[in-house]
Amino acid sequence: MTTTTYDLAMTQRAASGGSLGRELFRVVIAVFLPPVAVFLRIGMSPHFVINLLLTLVGYLPGLIHAIWVLAQTSRHRVRIE
Repeated sequence: MTTTTYDLAMTQRAASGGSLGRELFRVVIAVFLPPVAVFLRIGMSPHFVINLLLTLVGYLPGLIHAIWVLAQTSRHRVRIE
C-alpha cells in the first residue's frame, strides 16, 4: 500500500491537533473580539490580560496583538509564556 502526499499531510494535521477550519474560526473571532480569540488559543495567561488591556485602550492595538499571538502559537504549536 502506498502513501500519498495528501495522506501524509492529513496525518500530520491530525497529529498536530490543528485544522484549517479551527484556525479560520479563531481569526474571525479575533477580528470581532480579540481577547476571546487569545483566550481560546492560550487560555488565561499574561497575553490574555495584555490583550484585554490593549483592546480596552483601543480596538486596533488589541487586534494587532491578537493576530500576533495567533500567528506565533500557530507557527510553533506551543504556548507562549
